[in-house]
Amino acid sequence: MIFTTLFDDSYFCGLVTLMQSMRENSELSAENTSFILVYEDKPEDKQKEILSELYPNISYIPRDTLGDVSSHTKQDRSTMYVALKKMLMFGLPVNESVCFIDADMLCLNPMIGIESLPPFSAVLDLNGAGLAYSVLGRTMFNTGFFMYEPSRVFMEELIEYYHTAKYPFDTLGDQTVINYFIYEKYPEM
Repeated sequence: MIFTTLFDDSYFCGLVTLMQSMRENSELSAENTSFILVYEDKPEDKQKEILSELYPNISYIPRDTLGDVSSHTKQDRSTMYVALKKMLMFGLPVNESVCFIDADMLCLNPMIGIESLPPFSAVLDLNGAGLAYSVLGRTMFNTGFFMYEPSRVFMEELIEYYHTAKYPFDTLGDQTVINYFIYEKYPEM
């Protein structure tokens, strides 16, 4: 099973915590689990050593090799710059299904069987009251954890949509953009 995430220096501690929680709770063997870590800030050797103690099968890809996504306006939160770059993850150079997981998440339950989920699979995005948000009359999905098959064409279409759509995406993160894009352009997903 291949997992992937995007991180920078500010997300490194979260990434370590995520990977530790996966070792403890996912019930997936470390030998059969690999990670593709897309980085904004090149990890230091000590950081790579810490991660490889948790999972030995890790590949590192500089984010800029996938391209760039710039915001139309100045962002108030530095994390928004990283969030918009999540759209680039759809262009990973991989020819099989992968599971994207945000670097600031925790694994609290077994993950056995997720490799059999069809792409595109994602969970609902629920608010604090347990109610689902909606987009274009459909239930919004959460982009912090999803299965997908990377496609450079899909990624380029998504980024073009972000830059040309009529919606006010400037103050919103990747989740809203991806939801609108998929529901408008790929409603069968």
